[in-house]
Amino acid sequence: MQKLVSASKSVNKSQVEAIVSDLINLQAPLQERWVGVGQIAKSFGSYRLAKRCIEKSLEQSQSDQMVAQALGMLSDLGKTELAYEYLQSIGNRVSSSVVLLHLKGVLAYQLGYFTQAKQSLRAVLRTVPTSGETLHLLSTMSDPEEAKELQKELDTLLSSMDKVPLSVSKACFYNALGNTYLKTSEVDTAYQYFEKCAETMRAISPKDKSFDYSLIKDWRNENVKCAEFKPSSFTDESVSTKSSPIFILGIPRTGTTLVEQVIIQNTEAQSVGEIDAFPMAVDNVLKTKNALERLKKTRSFR
Repeated sequence: MQKLVSASKSVNKSQVEAIVSDLINLQAPLQERWVGVGQIAKSFGSYRLAKRCIEKSLEQSQSDQMVAQALGMLSDLGKTELAYEYLQSIGNRVSSSVVLLHLKGVLAYQLGYFTQAKQSLRAVLRTVPTSGETLHLLSTMSDPEEAKELQKELDTLLSSMDKVPLSVSKACFYNALGNTYLKTSEVDTAYQYFEKCAETMRAISPKDKSFDYSLIKDWRNENVKCAEFKPSSFTDESVSTKSSPIFILGIPRTGTTLVEQVIIQNTEAQSVGEIDAFPMAVDNVLKTKNALERLKKTRSFR
């Protein structure tokens, strides 16, 4: 393992691949550390080796958290269907685990199995009713009627959620509220919650103390005319010229990163996942790839 770490630090891809291959061939009893080995292989673009590391992890891991981590990485490699099928095969274990239920809901969502996704996410909420990530994902899938019902649930939780410490889960909760209000055409209220979501994320995002943020303010002050909103030159009344806030939130998935530190301790708001930049970056590509593969399979049966 020390050799692998040294090779990765020196960015020696061939050496990394050789060491990972040796670990696999030697049947090394790494247990949950296989996930870390797979992450290193993935970071060097060695996706086949990463997949084999995931398989080893699933054979040896006992923790639901690490199983979720391995399956999340498998999905990142474009094998979302395979990850979902694995969860289907361990149904009893999934039904008793909030972590695995949440992951199953996310994978089902990515595959377009919206009914199954909603069922899994609802099962999570029966155990953890204030899971912000789960509520966020449900809100993105809801139609206007479902949004009204979900909005009622969220409104009852709002006063208690306002009081809990800042976290990703809390930000997701506000974003879910924003989504439901947007889908019921209450745009102004929706944007208020989107802003609360953004404020929460800004508050918990670490800032680089070595970076001089005053330079940004100075630039804005010097270029205030450029920074000001300019109305559109279009005169057609059907064209809206009002600027709208945009908040981008990836799909938090339990297992995408090691959740070793407690994000939030208040029992009223538990986080069941973290956001990882890698799946956020490739999510659309992999969804398209998976959709095309399913289309090919469908055509082959005809």
